[in-house]
Amino acid sequence: METPGLCSGGFGSRCHDSGRCRADAAAARSRCRQCCPGAAQPGGGASQGAQATGGRRDAGIPDRPPGAEYGNVPGGRFPADSYGVIDGRERSQMTARWMGKARRQGKVGLALLASLCACPVQAENNGMAPQMAAPADAFQWLQRVAGSAVKLSYSGVFVYSNGSGSETSRIVHLNDGGKELERIEVLDGSPREMLRENDETKCYLSENRLVVVEKRSSQRSFPALLPEGLGSLTDYYQFRKGTPARMAGYEAQQVVVEPRDDLRYGRQFWIENNTGLLLKAVVLNAKGETRESFAFTELKIGGPIDRESLKGHLKTNGADWRVHNVKTTEASFDSLPWQLRTPLPGFRQVSGMKRVTRPDGPETTHMVFTDGLAAISVFIEPPTAGKARSEAGAFVMGAVNVYRRNIGDFLLTAMGDVPLNTLKRLADGIEAKQK
Repeated sequence: METPGLCSGGFGSRCHDSGRCRADAAAARSRCRQCCPGAAQPGGGASQGAQATGGRRDAGIPDRPPGAEYGNVPGGRFPADSYGVIDGRERSQMTARWMGKARRQGKVGLALLASLCACPVQAENNGMAPQMAAPADAFQWLQRVAGSAVKLSYSGVFVYSNGSGSETSRIVHLNDGGKELERIEVLDGSPREMLRENDETKCYLSENRLVVVEKRSSQRSFPALLPEGLGSLTDYYQFRKGTPARMAGYEAQQVVVEPRDDLRYGRQFWIENNTGLLLKAVVLNAKGETRESFAFTELKIGGPIDRESLKGHLKTNGADWRVHNVKTTEASFDSLPWQLRTPLPGFRQVSGMKRVTRPDGPETTHMVFTDGLAAISVFIEPPTAGKARSEAGAFVMGAVNVYRRNIGDFLLTAMGDVPLNTLKRLADGIEAKQK
């Protein structure tokens, strides 16, 4: 939610937080699935994006999200990790109309659309998941999630769903003395998989005969959807414990997160009682309807992990396979030629970079803003010779809202798991610095 970079966030990540896998797969969110990334939203009726464009959900929608070059990537949530966040997630966690179009053409993975990981900690004791005392309040439950997703070893199957469909993925995660190894395989559609070792991801896209390699300093994808630092969240959200439940064979505690303003969506999390691992995550709109969800259907926490299960299963030794290394240069917001004129309450920039997503492509500026839960990815593309000026407007990609405007000759695209008015406020507040 996981946007866009080809592998930002990874499968199961969201948009913002987003990387190339996410961007290509659906661009917007945690890994190759939530980087990029629809269709009408749950509950029926015209989507917010459709209303914003007079009902033309695909009016002016490009063939791919900004910075995205290839499709067929494992999916997830955006934004923030992909599209950034989220890059998030993107974990892509890409955009609604583009996603719906790409999905119909079999080009993108949902989870990509839909991926800020915690630092690696000690591996499980003798292959067993550590037992933890149950937290006293809802906020303490959430504080356990980020670290648990990183330090534990686990394997299972999870489903990503939004208003336009669903996608199933298998995940294997190993913490080997502080080094993270992970493999995510999309089980629907054309074969796609993502391999990750700490911050390096490799996305294998069989339909494109392509391997995309990228290093990301941060990422956010299921089940690692939450950052370790949650201190400021209480200013913008209120938390309460919900109803205990049983999921994928484990007892879990529900935590309900409600926004204090109209700039954010509500969320619900189900957290495994003993380890703190996130078992299910749901994003809700202002009406309480589900926009997107991640949920384990099969899961094993702790125990030995077969090293063979962490290796790629696709045969990539053919002469027709290509390897593309995404060039990314980290940059502070102050060093970029853009400024945020009107800050958005609670949102701060957590990432800034310049990206070249294809050998002959232009350098795109990518910034990620987050309040700790929600994430927004902003992409600013320079003009391209021979390419018509893009049409501004708003639309929806799965669970990710997208807003686009022109700044002189540059095209700005903002996407994230936030309400459309939030996207517009932030995007309309970005302008070129005066020389």
